[in-house]
Amino acid sequence: MRNINEKRQWKPNRQVWSKIPCSISNFLGGSSVALLILVPVTASAQLKPEVIEHRPELRRGETVLGRSRPELDSAGIRAGGFVFFPEMTVEQQFTDNVFATKRNKKSDQVTVLHPRAIVRSNWNRHFLQLQSRASIGMHIDETSEDYEDHRHFLDGRIDLAQNTEVSGWVRYSGLHQFRSSPDDFGGREPTEYEQFISGGNVRREFGRFSATVGAEFEDLNFHDNKNAFGATINEDDRDRDSVEFNVRVGYEIIPEYEAFIRGAYNDEQYDDAVDDGGLDRDSHGYEVVGGMEVDFNGIIFGDFFAGFMSQNADDSMLKTINGANFGAGLTWIPTGLTSVRLDVERHIEQTTIVGAAGSIETNIGLTVDHELLRNLLLQFDGDYERRHFKGLSRDDDSFALSVHANYLMNRRMNLFVGYTFETEASDLSTQDFDRNLVKIRFTLKI
Repeated sequence: MRNINEKRQWKPNRQVWSKIPCSISNFLGGSSVALLILVPVTASAQLKPEVIEHRPELRRGETVLGRSRPELDSAGIRAGGFVFFPEMTVEQQFTDNVFATKRNKKSDQVTVLHPRAIVRSNWNRHFLQLQSRASIGMHIDETSEDYEDHRHFLDGRIDLAQNTEVSGWVRYSGLHQFRSSPDDFGGREPTEYEQFISGGNVRREFGRFSATVGAEFEDLNFHDNKNAFGATINEDDRDRDSVEFNVRVGYEIIPEYEAFIRGAYNDEQYDDAVDDGGLDRDSHGYEVVGGMEVDFNGIIFGDFFAGFMSQNADDSMLKTINGANFGAGLTWIPTGLTSVRLDVERHIEQTTIVGAAGSIETNIGLTVDHELLRNLLLQFDGDYERRHFKGLSRDDDSFALSVHANYLMNRRMNLFVGYTFETEASDLSTQDFDRNLVKIRFTLKI
């Protein structure tokens, strides 16, 4: 189950690509921009038992951003078996299209406060973590777009035996919907909603075999909004509960190579028996995939899979959604200073757009991280998403390109600067938009 604002994936689209040079040029006042990415490749890497040669302090399974930096990582505040990590981030954003519209674009500056606190266990066995964070956005001109998001997570793990563990999580969030969402109906203010998630799983190993059984419950509650004329936009049609059950069985063919099969069943129950269009949006579905987890000497590692998925609505007026399901999460470590991450995901997404039973979303993301200096990290992100709506002659293609620099000043202070270009091309022309976003962020940690 996914947050409805999560990012998505990519397929070449002439309408999308043709906008990039023009939009960047306009945003930067006609100045030319050149971006060169150099990924050094080590032809033949010899490995030590744990540490990869010529890859400074890079241990097996680590990435450039994920590696430990004892002289720069926050030490936190220790209290018994727990460590407390408080931090505050102040962010300044500059955007040239705050409403994500095709015409009549409005630029704005946004100040965002990000307080966060983490309490994490420091035990030899078992694990417990509590995290609370917020994002408070204040616009200079378009104050109706102000928001106050908050998220609270409780995650834990119990190690019952050497080969058996039980994990669980509870998460509650109060969020707002992005203006770029296809389900945004142009309210006076961003649509707010609450999300509650709880779940758990049990994992056990039997020699070379492993088995994981899990379940997750999600409740979504959207708040009504008003349009430009003051009329109420009924968001109750979108309120729903969903539950998913999943099973995964793996077999270690040889060390670091595991084949697996995974199956899942879900049930979606909307609070309203029928929506404003007279349709029953309740549905149920499943997915079955097979794949591999691999680790090529710590240089390439991750997993990939393929299979089939289906979602069947209770209302006969809504078409069944089905198709190929595939995905991957692979990391390549060409050198100890550079890591490359490829993420691919395909899934079925719920919607209440008139005439659509839902959408199949395909997401592709490519991330390159580079450690220019020990305390200066560079990142390049490319993300593409295609949404294919079942029951409508409509496809949406969106593309985002980002470059970031993160300066780790010391244990307590970070300075982050980033630029993002976004564009979307849809068969529904009113959904088209492109925009530029610059972020400057300062973080104070203890």
